[in-house]
Amino acid sequence: MISVRDRFVGCLFGLTIGDALGSRLEGYSTESVRRATLGMGDFLDEIWRWSDGKWTDDTKMAIALAKSIANAGDFNSERAASSYLAWYDSGDWRGIGSTTQQALANLKEGADWRSSGIKADWAAGNGTAMRVAPIGLLDMRNSAKLREDARNDAIITHNNHEAIQGSIAVAYVISRLVSNINDLRDLIPSTVEFLEPSDILLQLEAAQKLLEQGTPVDDALVELGTSGYVVETVPSALYSFLANPGSFETVVYHAIYAGNDTDTTAAIAGAFAGAHLGIQGIPLSWRTEVEGSDTIRHLAQEIYDLAVQSAAA
Repeated sequence: MISVRDRFVGCLFGLTIGDALGSRLEGYSTESVRRATLGMGDFLDEIWRWSDGKWTDDTKMAIALAKSIANAGDFNSERAASSYLAWYDSGDWRGIGSTTQQALANLKEGADWRSSGIKADWAAGNGTAMRVAPIGLLDMRNSAKLREDARNDAIITHNNHEAIQGSIAVAYVISRLVSNINDLRDLIPSTVEFLEPSDILLQLEAAQKLLEQGTPVDDALVELGTSGYVVETVPSALYSFLANPGSFETVVYHAIYAGNDTDTTAAIAGAFAGAHLGIQGIPLSWRTEVEGSDTIRHLAQEIYDLAVQSAAA
């Protein structure tokens, strides 16, 4: 039996390791990535050595969010915004997206967290979905709070309906997985029921149909898309997971093999797989070699303690 604590730790490690593995192929087209003639194991070994276990802004922001939760004892929008701003001020941006960069610049210029986020149609990126895992963990027992917290975190940078719904979807899936959902076949339908009408809801329904048809994961991800558009990223990451839920390596491999925004697709898919399989389901070498492993483990355990306290209150 996998403990809930191990699922929390596995979720954050899965995110960071997926991010690190995908980081060196970000921006490569599907065709370019698929020219590789290596088998899955050799492919993953090669890109792990290439990345040296270092992650990108996906993990940077997830850690910033997790630290704000640990420091405040709960999710707090002002604390989260301050934590993101501290990262922005550090200059260690590691692939920061243009929407996030502009929003954090707004914060630095004195904007309130409620007004700092970009409202344009083009702000439907995956920069909120990639970082929201700590909220899914914290609010695993409180879906109404999860929805509100994920929304308030998203609007700090992406005040866009699709980006908000993408964050809510990722947080909700993680909350179900760490709670040990009985039937994974119910995961997409229950997520669809939890969301507001949106393009991401429709794309998740399309993913469900592809799953029911038994569409091979590599073909499905081409159809669903793997760009930085959140409507593509979240369904593709979820499909990568649901197609092979018993193998962390297989999940992240297919997320990366699809090309394009490889670090974020693999980070979200890795978070799903880690939440389901627990920390022991992730290869030991990756767990020990990934950048900041002690910090990641400590933050996951702190959020677990807060989640337990909240559930008992």
